Amino acid sequence: MIGLDAAPAFAQADEEVIVTGTRVQRADLEAPSPVTTVTAEKLSVVNTVNTEEFINTLAQVIPATTGFSNNPGNGTATVNLRGLGTARTLVLVDGNRYVSANGNGVVDLNSIPSALVKRVDVVTGGASAVYGSDAMAGVVNFILEDSFEGVELNTSYEITEKGDGAKKDISLTVGGNFDNGRGNATAYMAYSQRDALFQGERDFSRVANDDNGTGFDPFGSSGVPGTRLFAGFDFTNAGYTTDGTNCTGPGGASTEGLSGTCTGGATFDPSGEIIPWINSGANTTRYNYAPVNYLQLPQERYTAAAFGRYDITDTVELKVKSIFTSNQVPQELAPTPAFFTVTFDTATNPFLTPNSRATIEAANGGPGLFPVFIGRRMLEIGPRTNDQELQSLQLSADLSGEFGFGWDWDVHSHLSRTSGSIIQTGNVSISSFQAGVLSGQCNIFGQGNFSQECVDLVSRTGAIQQVSEQRNIVATTTGEFAAIKSPMADTPMQAVMGVEYKEDEFDFRPDSVLGPDVSGFNQSLPVSGVTESYEAFGEVYWPLIEGQEFAEEFSLNGAYRYTDHSLSGGFSSYAGGAEWAPTGDIRFRGQYQRAVRAPNVVELFSPQTNGFPGAVDPCSAQSGAPALGQQSICLANGVPAALYNTEFQANSQIEGLFGGNPNLVPETSDTITFGFVATPTGIPGLTLTVDYYDIDVDGAISTIPVQNVLTDCYSGAIPAYCSLINRSASGLIDNIELTNANVAFLGAKGVDFQIDYAFDATKLGLGGGELALQLLGGYQISNEFQPLPGDPIDDCVGFFQANAGICGEPIPELKTTATATYSNGPWSGTMRWRYLSNTEVDDLHPNSGGGFAQLFAPETGTYNYFDLTGKWDITDIFQLSGGVLNALDKEPPNLGDCCSEQANTFPGSYDVLGRRFFLAAKVRF
Repeated sequence: MIGLDAAPAFAQADEEVIVTGTRVQRADLEAPSPVTTVTAEKLSVVNTVNTEEFINTLAQVIPATTGFSNNPGNGTATVNLRGLGTARTLVLVDGNRYVSANGNGVVDLNSIPSALVKRVDVVTGGASAVYGSDAMAGVVNFILEDSFEGVELNTSYEITEKGDGAKKDISLTVGGNFDNGRGNATAYMAYSQRDALFQGERDFSRVANDDNGTGFDPFGSSGVPGTRLFAGFDFTNAGYTTDGTNCTGPGGASTEGLSGTCTGGATFDPSGEIIPWINSGANTTRYNYAPVNYLQLPQERYTAAAFGRYDITDTVELKVKSIFTSNQVPQELAPTPAFFTVTFDTATNPFLTPNSRATIEAANGGPGLFPVFIGRRMLEIGPRTNDQELQSLQLSADLSGEFGFGWDWDVHSHLSRTSGSIIQTGNVSISSFQAGVLSGQCNIFGQGNFSQECVDLVSRTGAIQQVSEQRNIVATTTGEFAAIKSPMADTPMQAVMGVEYKEDEFDFRPDSVLGPDVSGFNQSLPVSGVTESYEAFGEVYWPLIEGQEFAEEFSLNGAYRYTDHSLSGGFSSYAGGAEWAPTGDIRFRGQYQRAVRAPNVVELFSPQTNGFPGAVDPCSAQSGAPALGQQSICLANGVPAALYNTEFQANSQIEGLFGGNPNLVPETSDTITFGFVATPTGIPGLTLTVDYYDIDVDGAISTIPVQNVLTDCYSGAIPAYCSLINRSASGLIDNIELTNANVAFLGAKGVDFQIDYAFDATKLGLGGGELALQLLGGYQISNEFQPLPGDPIDDCVGFFQANAGICGEPIPELKTTATATYSNGPWSGTMRWRYLSNTEVDDLHPNSGGGFAQLFAPETGTYNYFDLTGKWDITDIFQLSGGVLNALDKEPPNLGDCCSEQANTFPGSYDVLGRRFFLAAKVRF
């Protein structure tokens, strides 16, 4: 019986072979840069419907946005090589640029048809001399099957052990040759669906945990359904007593935390009665926002693609391609946390109980208007939803032929467009809410007390329309300079020369609802702009020695590109390297690359808008021990003396005002790689690859981190930063003003390795078949970030972020994937083992301010995941496969609210679904 993977239905004759990392058509199919390849078989063996899930398991990748990115997140799936940023990773399809999802030029992997992926090549290091701007950290190239004969139907279903989080996928491919094999036409259609999963459906994420040093207490937001008043109230007037530690109510119930002295903030019970605010501990009055947030985002995706190839003459070929995707990925967050100042009249407000009125008037100095900063969760309005639908279309054409005399030519052109609509619900109009409270239309005193009139008055639904377009033309000629040949080599110099034009346009149009008056989702302002570039490039590969003793091959390679950018002007990128194969068993390679990234439309033209990064106000007690001399700086910059060094910070996030800068200049990076590939003839079936990389990015486009502004202002290190911090009259931070600048340094250094070994299983007494072993991995030496010149350089290998931390997603020192596949005739079985070494909270980082003196969960621990899968070719046309993923049901690390990205953990790095099962079927004829 012939297995399905042994007899592919895709056309093989005259198939173009794409070598990622070079445009030179080399006979040895080797790239001068390190390349890791993931085959379609590796993707299918673990039921990869969303390609980012597999890509993120590679050692080269630090997870970015995924199907678990609810907040932060934007509904896309992206790739982040070396943790240097998604905008510094160039994603290609078949060696060409692909449709981007937004003005950052970042590709949404959801728009790439996963069932057509033949392989994925991941190239390390700057490659802008070969491919142009953006290839700073490297390139991820998706090679698609685009010439098919026959009919193939694929379907799969996956579900967790708990019966939730299901994924369904079905695809159909139809193709055939025509005109006696001169042409081929292929069509593809697919549908996939992913069910929503809420944080409340998993034990580790159903409560926002507070790490108290010895365990977890329930935690949450200080914006609560009953409304919190950020002011001092003396509850001893209402029958409460205090011993200085606990505040005991008339019924004998003891409270704890900030209100231990009975003079802290206040909130209200459902009846509208004022009660002390309890900041922490088992009886906290904080709001648990966790259970109603998505853990896994739902998805519905439709994909259609068509490919065509035709030999116009014996030497001229035309290829056309169109790919359309409609992808809907909504987000759902807890109801709006409203933090702003409201005013009400204590004498006339109809909703105040007598006791509440008396307590508030005592704090106000009598009856009358009472302005107060509040925190309220708008449960009556419902959850915040961000329903995003992106529709992407890429149309491309390639015309190629031969000049003769060993030279070929190719012209590629494409037009790509992504259009999106976003509907946001659950927003609140700040001005309408303030007016409703003052007029008495809205009862903020207690949970569930909004009338429908109030809900209609304050709630807002916003809409956003966005369009991203790219036009790209690349013309190349490839061949050899027969006259330039080393006397010690048979192969002359190989070369590529070409020109390229690229235009990027982005238009982002939110409606007026999402302006400065909105609370809920971040304020959105219009962005539009166009950039274009004209480029010329060349690349050479020159064998100097061939077929000699201790020099089976020694060659040089180089590349150069000049870019004339519409805003950044002219700049150059270049590369050079050498390869040496002393024998056919081993090849050494080394490469230096200078890469350049021009600023994108969003970085250049974005208006100032708000975001909410985690940060700690150094003037508050939440920051730990105050720095020497800090008090005078805090008081001089708007912090009342009575507030200083108390726990007055309302939220773990501080609003930043971020925006574009048309004066940005291109980033530059320098990459050095060297390594070897060994294929020892004495051990047939063995391949060993080891590569070292060192990437430095200078002038990286960034904003000054909020925490740096706060720390450097109030420590006195950079007094000018204090002017960026805006505080309200009460002393709380309103926002911090920040814009993009070429200020940061990024660096990544490490070693990648891969071992492949396939051999006859009879050697192990298994009675036939083949055993294929693979080990993919990476050892991170450093991953550095310097926010500003002169600041300490922070190395984040082995660390993850804290609430106001230095680092972000965990960067394990060692990350590996090992697979073992046993194949025997029509069936095969695979075990996959993924390993991630331990990481620590970056509060333990040498450059950290040490905001957390002691943590119950200061580290993730090492992680091991095991998957068991199998495949059976039942007949020549029917294949069945299935398996169990995360077979040991390993839960993610529970790191608490203080030190995690979302859901008390990092869902991009660690499995949050638990044990799950899948079944897939393939029919082909």
